[in-house]
Amino acid sequence: SGSMAHANIAVATNAVLNGGGTIHGRVVNGVADRAVVKGTLVLSGFTLDLDASGSLRGGSPYTLVDAAGGGALVGRFAKILDVPSGYAVSYRGSTVQLVCAGTLFSLN
Repeated sequence: SGSMAHANIAVATNAVLNGGGTIHGRVVNGVADRAVVKGTLVLSGFTLDLDASGSLRGGSPYTLVDAAGGGALVGRFAKILDVPSGYAVSYRGSTVQLVCAGTLFSLN
């Protein structure tokens, strides 16, 4: 368990997030924190807690988590907290995004 909060985080290789930990994702005035993993990211039992403030652009997705560089996203967050009204969390390919509810791809 543990917590990662309000920062852009880069992991140079595969990562496994399991147990009772929390990722705190912040979106402020149209700019989102991002966790980038250069490989496969496994989500198992982690919570995503969102902190959105200021103005959000309705048509723009906010990438919160990205398994970049040919990696894969395996699993989903066990819980998602504090999603702003009119938005949803979408799992798309190797990313987890906050999207306007009118532009959803795949919901959890």
